[in-house]
Amino acid sequence: QFQPDFSAPNNSTLSGPVGITVSTFHEACGGGACVPQAGTHEKLDSLGDRLMYRLSYRVYSTHDALVANQSVQVSSSSNQTGVRWYEIDSPGSSPTVKQESTYSPDSSLYRWMGSVAQDKVGDLGLGFSTSSSSTDPSVAFTGRAVGDPLNTMENQATIHTGTSYQSRANRWGDYSSVSIDPFDDCTFWYVNEYLLSNGTYTNWGTYIG
Repeated sequence: QFQPDFSAPNNSTLSGPVGITVSTFHEACGGGACVPQAGTHEKLDSLGDRLMYRLSYRVYSTHDALVANQSVQVSSSSNQTGVRWYEIDSPGSSPTVKQESTYSPDSSLYRWMGSVAQDKVGDLGLGFSTSSSSTDPSVAFTGRAVGDPLNTMENQATIHTGTSYQSRANRWGDYSSVSIDPFDDCTFWYVNEYLLSNGTYTNWGTYIG
């Protein structure tokens, strides 16, 4: 927690960090590359050793809140990855995990490289990449309305169905981003990578949904 003093910068203070307890998790791919693609043996990097872009902060009339996400291993018996997301209330005073969950609604797709944001009423939008040994990397999203049951997201929707795989490099989509439209403060924009055709990482395009 940083408290700036612009009139006397030397009086600015930095305190913390504050420990926040969350549910047990294991880093996706042990922090490395294990995400499969159709048509190639090249595995994509999960970046499972860090939080994803971005840590989104909002101030509401009743509270302030952070949302964050990371890529995790869905179960101890599989390398399959899912997107763990968190909503943390009152980060400026007494941080509390209001809700958290791992989004992985099926046993086939790997989900990773997520980004999450919240709009003016507290609705959440979560975008991410998907891939598997039988599908090419694609762009998808889910979300939740503020009145939905806690710790839940709604059904997945596809923004772009991939038609190509990446070879000879494993980095993918650093970093995707969900942002809120400043005009209405409720439209979610999501930006992520896709491959224009089978080939190296230099053969990529940017998809906006």
